[in-house]
Amino acid sequence: RLYRFADRNPAIRIRATSYTHDALVLGHFRRFIAINGALEVDITGQVNAETAQGRHIGLVGGQMDFVRAANRAAEGRSIIAMQSTNRDRTRSRIVAKLADGVVTTPRAEADLVVTEHGIAELRGRTLSECARALVSIADPAFRAELERANERLV
Repeated sequence: RLYRFADRNPAIRIRATSYTHDALVLGHFRRFIAINGALEVDITGQVNAETAQGRHIGLVGGQMDFVRAANRAAEGRSIIAMQSTNRDRTRSRIVAKLADGVVTTPRAEADLVVTEHGIAELRGRTLSECARALVSIADPAFRAELERANERLV
């Protein structure tokens, strides 16, 4: 059914990822919004969307392509949306340091991080300001520990 719908349908265009993921192409959309997920974000704004507890879970995919496109767009935004803890609420997903050292999105490209506790605006902020913003959207059970990590950071 899908193929019949798509076949010769002028409203549907199939393009290679070299086009659909090209930051130069997507950056022309004035308000390009990229929404991606993460497994963890450290208090400096680095994003890990690939590994958890030493296991490779996800692929890089188009996350950096879309983040860069959003940063190029005149009014673009890049949003990382995630739960503040793991499923059983025993581990914060906002952490002092990325556990596996894998950085999918570097802190210089970070814009907004959203959890069920709020929004951390990171673009244009210092490391300390980013850390405070991220601590504020962490699960309350982990905030004191993250605040101590922030004090060591500065």
